[in-house]
Amino acid sequence: MRTIILASKSPRRKELIRKLGIKFKVVPSDYKEDMNLKLKPEELARFLSLNKAKSVAQKHKDAIIIAADTFIVLKGKLLGKPHKEIKAKEMLRELSGKSHFIITGFTIIDSKNNKIVSKTVRTKVYVKKLTSKDIDTYVKSKEPLDKAGAYAIQGLGKSIIKKIEGDYFNVVGLPIYALAENLRKFGTKTNTKKLTKYKDINNILELLKRGLLEIFRENLVGFYLTGSLSYDDFNPKRSDIDLVAIIKIPASQKKIKLLKRLHLRVESKNKKWAKRVECSYVPIRMLKNVLPPKTPRPYVGEGIFYPKAKYGNEWLINQYLLYKYALPIFGPNFKKLIKSVNIKDVQKACIRDLFKEWQPKIKNKKYLNNSHCQSYVVLNLCRILYTVIRGEVASKKISASWVKNQFTPEWSKLIKTAENWQYGQKMNMRKETEDFIKFVIDKVKKFNIKVQ
Repeated sequence: MRTIILASKSPRRKELIRKLGIKFKVVPSDYKEDMNLKLKPEELARFLSLNKAKSVAQKHKDAIIIAADTFIVLKGKLLGKPHKEIKAKEMLRELSGKSHFIITGFTIIDSKNNKIVSKTVRTKVYVKKLTSKDIDTYVKSKEPLDKAGAYAIQGLGKSIIKKIEGDYFNVVGLPIYALAENLRKFGTKTNTKKLTKYKDINNILELLKRGLLEIFRENLVGFYLTGSLSYDDFNPKRSDIDLVAIIKIPASQKKIKLLKRLHLRVESKNKKWAKRVECSYVPIRMLKNVLPPKTPRPYVGEGIFYPKAKYGNEWLINQYLLYKYALPIFGPNFKKLIKSVNIKDVQKACIRDLFKEWQPKIKNKKYLNNSHCQSYVVLNLCRILYTVIRGEVASKKISASWVKNQFTPEWSKLIKTAENWQYGQKMNMRKETEDFIKFVIDKVKKFNIKVQ
């Protein structure tokens, strides 16, 4: 894998590059900027980023170097960092009630073959009409003093912004959409274009990723593909697309409404998968929980959007699978978000799931009359049995194969039917499914694992 270098010590750019899910190291450029060059803002930003990248490329002969320079431009005037309160207040009064541009020039250099791409991105920002009290209050926070233009949109400064037109992350410090698009020209994978071998699914993932970035912006920690697509157990005729979004803080009512619209929009463009996308929106602080969190979260499944869905008993099982297999669509490797999950805790979670979720289904005739539900129950129970007995977690496919070989042939037909079921088919094995639930309960009871 090629070495990728960020030629900047900016913590904001470092954080934004991480969101692309690529590995990189930081080597700040020692290029001395000349702000007196007679160039237009777009040309100057691109020129400075190019020379920053070149200065690092000279010392690293086989690497991909990324450099950037960002300006705030108000009526052709470049706004720098105020440093002092009096200057910050002056800048904010200039910006009040007006629009201005954020201009970023970025350059990517492959120092091995001297391939260079240099681009400029503009975002238009509208500032609210600010009162003297608004300005005084914000400047007292000290946030504006070391920020170009005297505000930080990712911080308290978001309260003074009316709206933006363009890439929000460009305002933060790096236009990640444009950067990701151009990094692909250097063979660097940063997005969902080829995350799976299914083009239509990749398109869905890309649409959702872009939508979530617009809704949550810097509050989106990561967006992950999980389930059968992440561990090569996917069957287009019967499997769902399983997703998890990790967010910094719980979604507000406004954002929940935007999420619902996003899913409706994506599903309307992808009828084949309209009821087969499942996505959970989990606040990052919930990841430390061993037991299912009590506070509900937004969730979409089977074409229905639930603003406040309870976490299921499979919570920790899913955490284990995410830790082991999750594919980042956006954000860091999932292993950086949580510690490894203890398999004994997963076994206990499986047993809780068995008795709280699946045992009651024996009396739920309406549920078990549904062929999809019959298949889902059987394959989930195979995985529960596999996990409890073997002390490890495997895919449903591997678990089902193990159960067929481990126990008497009486369950082989049921399990094979469950494995071969597809949307639109009838399974007609309700009684056999009920008996299988009882069988699994009987086997698990013999292990005498204490569950809290």
